[in-house]
Amino acid sequence: MYIMDDEIKLRNVAEKIVNESLNVKKGEHVHISTWGHTIDFAGFLAVECYKNGAVPLITVITDFLFENALKVASLETLKQTPQHELALAEKTDVLITISGPANPYVLSNVPDDKYKAYSSSGSKIGKVHKERKVRHAHVLWGKVTKERAKTYGFDYLAWKDAVIQSLLIDYEELSHQAETFLGQLKNSKEIRLLSESGTDFRFKIGKNSIFVETGVISERDVEMGRYKTVLPAGLIEFRPQEMSAAGTLYLTQPMFRMGGKIENVKIFVEKGHIVSIEAEKGDATLQATIQRLCTERPQLNSISIGLNPKMALESLFSELRLGVISVAFGGEPGSCQLSGMLFDAALYVDEKKVLENGKWMF
Repeated sequence: MYIMDDEIKLRNVAEKIVNESLNVKKGEHVHISTWGHTIDFAGFLAVECYKNGAVPLITVITDFLFENALKVASLETLKQTPQHELALAEKTDVLITISGPANPYVLSNVPDDKYKAYSSSGSKIGKVHKERKVRHAHVLWGKVTKERAKTYGFDYLAWKDAVIQSLLIDYEELSHQAETFLGQLKNSKEIRLLSESGTDFRFKIGKNSIFVETGVISERDVEMGRYKTVLPAGLIEFRPQEMSAAGTLYLTQPMFRMGGKIENVKIFVEKGHIVSIEAEKGDATLQATIQRLCTERPQLNSISIGLNPKMALESLFSELRLGVISVAFGGEPGSCQLSGMLFDAALYVDEKKVLENGKWMF
């Protein structure tokens, strides 16, 4: 169990997710998908649903089950769409998924072909969720564990506190801040990144391709076909116009995947496609991760700017920190992907410098 102070804070987080992020209503059916180590938090979420007159259902997976099931099950079995879960999707109004596993090494211990088969088995379920306009919050709290902190060299207590605080931010203020920034970027046509470490990269901003992640799924979002949010929240995301991205990206901050640390990643992009990607340290982990995420060669998905003032620097989820520039690449946009940061880069919009060293220039 959590110590009392953490329990109170996490109950507040659960209340915020149910009432503000998802606006769960009386009579709705809520599916809460959790890992074993976050079952208490899932319970907090369920209680908040009951308070609103909604009906929650919790499903659980553990590190042991995930790792061993994917080792012993056949590919044929893992590729099957779980029909009982598909039936559940047909009755679900709201979905809350809590990330995991607790131990990052579990992911690297699973055979690659088994992992891909397991991941692909849920595609029909995801399609049903989309067709039924199921509101979905993906909560990253499940990755904040002592095992992960020890593996990656984080201060667990400081990291945990920062993530809790980042989940408790004022979403209305975050939205207001995002609107202010977007107002300055309105009608912009091109993004360029420059840094002393070697980044020189630009792309044209695609039509209707600036997205803001503020942690709330509003009625307007649903009308526009946006049903998912990731928590903690706080990003402005720019997606490039097709074939327009070109140049070199040098990611100066470490990336943490599959129990490994990846440092100093260089990405070369031509005509919108990544033609080369390598890391000075941890390249084997980088290539193994890309192999899992991408059915074809990796692609650049977006450039983002963090908006969350409470997120810690130099830890997992640092790309959400206010003023941090990050790049997302890997699989399809919006799906599982890698995110790397450029702490030393300046961002230009139509040749005007708007962000440098984490500070806005307007």
